[in-house]
Amino acid sequence: MDDKRLLKLRKSPEILLQELMDEYLGFVYSLVYKKLSTVATKEDVEEVVGDVFIKLYKSLASYDPKKCSIKTFIGVIAKNTATDKYRQLSKSIFVSVDCESLPEEKDSDTDIEKSYIKKEEQDAIFNAVFKLREPNRTIIFRRFYLDESISEIASKTGYSVNAVQKRLKRTLKQLKTILEGDFYGKEN
Repeated sequence: MDDKRLLKLRKSPEILLQELMDEYLGFVYSLVYKKLSTVATKEDVEEVVGDVFIKLYKSLASYDPKKCSIKTFIGVIAKNTATDKYRQLSKSIFVSVDCESLPEEKDSDTDIEKSYIKKEEQDAIFNAVFKLREPNRTIIFRRFYLDESISEIASKTGYSVNAVQKRLKRTLKQLKTILEGDFYGKEN
């Protein structure tokens, strides 16, 4: 859609939005899917695509064709909305995994102490995983929290099996460094 047509249709936002959806739905879907494919369901992706067009509708009045093209404007909204959803889904996945790993209460003081230490270790690992960048965080999460095989991870992330193995090996070394740094940093 050219900017002249866009400016003419601004007076009728509903028609403009429909035309933008007709033209850019595939573009928005691909951006959102690329960002969320490792953590979201198809329904989540479709929900975010809908949210993108709702946000677009609400922000059409602020669009300035002199600053960027409409495609860029829509792309920024799509990426920001998908990133927000990614963070939300990543946190909820990690929190649910973390809650499941809470130790059960024991009667003896020794068992309580061991459980507390184990919980502290799990928290340290959990926090270290959050310090990783993508896609390494996703690969670690899928391998050790969801117990997926390397070939499953490769198919879901789009990397080759070899690439996943190499990333996994490097990321485990990086995690070890982070954990040792946190440990020694607390001691000093």
